[in-house]
Amino acid sequence: MKRILVVFLDWGIGHFTRSIPIITELLSYKNVEITLGTTESTTKIVQKTFPQIKTLLLPGYNIKYSKYNTQILKIISLIPKICKTIYLEHKLLNNIHNQYDIIISDNRFGMWNKNIYSIYISHQITIKIPKSISYLQNIVNKINSKFINKYNELWIPDSPTNKLSGELSSCEHIKIPIKYLGYLSQFTDKIFENNHSNYIYEIIVILSGPEPQRTIFENIIVSELLKYNKKSLIVQGIIKSKSEYIEKSNISFVNFLNATELLQAINRAKYIICRSGYSSVMDLATIGRTAILVPTPGQTEQEYLAKYLSNQHLFYSVAQSNFNCEDAIKHIKNYNINNNFINTQNYKQIINNVFI
Repeated sequence: MKRILVVFLDWGIGHFTRSIPIITELLSYKNVEITLGTTESTTKIVQKTFPQIKTLLLPGYNIKYSKYNTQILKIISLIPKICKTIYLEHKLLNNIHNQYDIIISDNRFGMWNKNIYSIYISHQITIKIPKSISYLQNIVNKINSKFINKYNELWIPDSPTNKLSGELSSCEHIKIPIKYLGYLSQFTDKIFENNHSNYIYEIIVILSGPEPQRTIFENIIVSELLKYNKKSLIVQGIIKSKSEYIEKSNISFVNFLNATELLQAINRAKYIICRSGYSSVMDLATIGRTAILVPTPGQTEQEYLAKYLSNQHLFYSVAQSNFNCEDAIKHIKNYNINNNFINTQNYKQIINNVFI
């Protein structure tokens, strides 16, 4: 019996949703006992998704963004808190390391132990920082790699030949073995439709990410959709015990949808608007849908991904400050992801190799 602890960063829920196919694959093994590391902000969604798996409460990062269009000062102010959380999670694991044989950590720096086979999952090996402090780029990436190199393996959720992550997954300073998983998505192995004839919604908006930017973006979206005046659905990204629908003029609101419900809603929508978080991008690439990407202001990773994917004519990107619904819809009609990216999913074989 192999005892496996799977943990994920609580910087939004994307790190958990992209871990779903890994967790699901692990459940297919008879000789595995799984524990999921959660925080106060992720416990509810984790237990709703995998009620049969026991959980371990970890210290939360509880990141909040600035309400302004730059996040530099906010992130700098959070560095002591982030460092403290890394220390606390590492200390916690050191105290209980003999309870586990393998650790799989999605972007949690401190969840490694020299006595346990430790695997790190990330697409962000090269961290993009604002131009105003670009002189720190090399130092930041060396620090990032130093943490990653404490693990036994690096798993990158991307394809080495059809890269969604672009320069983010550049591994210049990585010394441990690197394996490419393919795109990881909560929609993996689910039935989806690419050929629609009867749409219920003109637009589906999928909100995500830390406050207050989530609410700021929602307010902009509501104003624009009311003017656009076509039937739309907003998935607010607010986790509650159950999904609750509210109607306002031409807009339907729902606080949260699980993977199956969200895929059904996407299948019923003609156009998609969402953040350019990497988990969202992988979800859409997996089902062959394009979208209007609106990166979180000042979030350099999202800004880079939006520009990178837009330059390849896979997604249309627009800044939150310039967002106009009608104009964005005119542009997205010329974009198509279907024939550009082929998803080679290697994660099942890679997981299997750990058990041989």
